[in-house]
Amino acid sequence: MSELSIAKLLIGVIYDFIERDFMEQEVKTEIIGDTPPVLTVEGYIELKRGAEYMLPRRIAYDLARKGIARIKDEEITMEYLSKIVYNEESSKNRIQLYRVQPYLYSLARKTIEDLRKRLESEGRIELYEEYRDILELYSSLISLRLGKIINMLRLPIVPQELLDKMTEEEKMLFSILRTTLKEWEKRIGLERIE
Repeated sequence: MSELSIAKLLIGVIYDFIERDFMEQEVKTEIIGDTPPVLTVEGYIELKRGAEYMLPRRIAYDLARKGIARIKDEEITMEYLSKIVYNEESSKNRIQLYRVQPYLYSLARKTIEDLRKRLESEGRIELYEEYRDILELYSSLISLRLGKIINMLRLPIVPQELLDKMTEEEKMLFSILRTTLKEWEKRIGLERIE
């Protein structure tokens, strides 16, 4: 197995854990239809139409797909992405991250996938423009934050404040890159004493 295959496998396994955690995160969910009892970690619960509940995302998504629930504050909007890109751009020459949602990339990916499905089914030009614009913003966001994370790799000690402002996906990437870099330095005789 090549190093590239091992890296892909490792990232895939770790990302699967992140995705599982993402799907177990509780989200505010409004019930808009009649539902059967729902199994949660507390057991079966009765959900009442018109009420809001904190439900694991996997259950909320299932109920939303069936048209009996609406997830609140879930979609990543153009305005939200624009604000983050603006903030990150304004500090691009400093190692500074702005606090964002813990699973920003998972949420953005879902928002983009949903928009792509709508575009494929409806084919409206406005949707294509929105899709193109959100992809452009998302790409800028990734580029800006990734550049800062790469710069953090060379810091002898990364302040906890910076780690706390990383998304779960960024924490995984940072950990893998930092461990890989330290191991490489050790192998070439540049082991640092910390």
